[in-house]
Amino acid sequence: MNPILTYTIILSLPVLFLTSGYEKSQTPLTVGQYCNSTYNFCVKYPESLLPVRKLLPDDSGIVLRTEDELSEVRVSAVPGAPAIAPQALFEAALKKFSGEVTVISSAFGDDYYEAYFLDAGAGTGYFHRVFYFPRHYIRLVARVPVSRPWLIERLKEDVIVQFDK
Repeated sequence: MNPILTYTIILSLPVLFLTSGYEKSQTPLTVGQYCNSTYNFCVKYPESLLPVRKLLPDDSGIVLRTEDELSEVRVSAVPGAPAIAPQALFEAALKKFSGEVTVISSAFGDDYYEAYFLDAGAGTGYFHRVFYFPRHYIRLVARVPVSRPWLIERLKEDVIVQFDK
């Protein structure tokens, strides 16, 4: 493939991903909830978009999928205190991807990070939201095909992790 064409396609993916199909996200949703008493968190999510529900076998969280199972949200606790800062944890997560990764947005705090990025080779958009606690961290990972930009936007807004005080 022509290198200029490849470069143009990669540069246009974020724009395409962020804009096409957004009107679909205006549909009203039913809300589902999952609570985890072991790690003291609850997840509210759009049940009408994520009707397939699977509890993780180690009682650490839940995997939610679309009806066609092409998109998923995984919310889980990871035991053990994170030994590295949030930005370093995100950078380590990016290294697990073999192809070109484009970061659309990211935010880092002392005890959390949030990032939205594209894996151009796989044609997949990801959204991460991670919260640090003294003995574990809670990780939300949404994975959506780039052909569904409205869905990643909707999941970013509507999947909410709450914690017991």
